Amino acid sequence: MIDPRTVELPTIYKLPKEFVEKIGHVIVAFSYLEYLLSRVIYDLLDVGQKEGRLAVREPRATDRFEIITDLLELRQITVLADIDVIYKSITDVQNRRNNIAHGVWLEHPNTKQIFLRMTKGKWQPDPKKRGKVKKIIHPEGLEYGEPELSQLCVDIDAVTTDVFSMAQEVGGKLDSLRKKHP
Repeated sequence: MIDPRTVELPTIYKLPKEFVEKIGHVIVAFSYLEYLLSRVIYDLLDVGQKEGRLAVREPRATDRFEIITDLLELRQITVLADIDVIYKSITDVQNRRNNIAHGVWLEHPNTKQIFLRMTKGKWQPDPKKRGKVKKIIHPEGLEYGEPELSQLCVDIDAVTTDVFSMAQEVGGKLDSLRKKHP
């Protein structure tokens, strides 16, 4: 039997329709999350979108969230949201989104099972040998299907809901501050 983790599988670029739909949802949903994070930054800086895009640019989602936490501290604004949990969730979905957006898709010639080639980090391709190898040198093909894509969609939507709630809370507190100190 062929072990798909240790042999080179053919690459594909035409994925099943269900995959394409889920990947589309992931890309669009994650873009919305990044947009939402940027809006919170602009609100905390009290600038419009155009000025914000010029000044802040478009950093990674995790960097945007770090900017938000720094600005919250600077403005002495506390929120009910669990900042650490949100940051970990953003990091997780960002990494998974990047894997599917920039990854290479593989297909097992016999089973037609689809895999995603991973080239970041280290792994142990041969469980009988000690030590790990770099994925950049020896890529790992992970089985990847609709369940993983569906879960990523759910996870992005969940963290977006958390960020949206936090954004509303921050907006309310900023309105109160503006009333106190016009």
